[in-house]
Amino acid sequence: MTEIPEAWWLRLRGGIRLTKGPSPMGKEIGSLTAASTLTGAELLHVIQGGNSRQATVGALPAWRQAASWTYSADIANVDFTNLGSYNELMVLLRNVTASVSGIRLMYVSIDNGANFRNTSGDYKNINLNAAESDTTGFGFGTTNSTAARSGVARIPQSGLNGVPKILENLLVGLSVLFVQSTSPINALRFTNSTGGNFTGGSIVVLGR
Repeated sequence: MTEIPEAWWLRLRGGIRLTKGPSPMGKEIGSLTAASTLTGAELLHVIQGGNSRQATVGALPAWRQAASWTYSADIANVDFTNLGSYNELMVLLRNVTASVSGIRLMYVSIDNGANFRNTSGDYKNINLNAAESDTTGFGFGTTNSTAARSGVARIPQSGLNGVPKILENLLVGLSVLFVQSTSPINALRFTNSTGGNFTGGSIVVLGR
């Protein structure tokens, strides 16, 4: 097998590297024939801990459930900690009701739940005109209600250090930036904007 120069590898978290430039056969990626649908059994050459190894496509990180909550009793906040092992997070909030009319909110933490950031300016809303405005957290919706509310949020680089974090609202196509810190996000809190308790619903956090 042709040795692949260091410059052709892209370092990923955990010391695993995958090819990103010209192939070992001297061809640019764009000149190769497109692959058919992957089965997960295809082999990749990776460098792990300084050693060449083989891995299958299916062995690469896939979504798995990181945490979950299902209503059993009224509760003011739902906290999920120990999420620091993931590079990316996705949240599915379903039919969450509240005792007080409000907006279902998500706050993030960079110290595993010791502090959940909820000060105006810790986050920036980006509207359809690409303008930023200060906000206190990520909102699932924009109007107060006690009725069931659902939403899907994605934090694509939650485990990346040194950059503001994007909190994507996958239902409305808008984003919130977490700018208070550039450290990795390792905990999430869900609460109601006006206080009170959650009185129903479920929340699932996926990670990869």
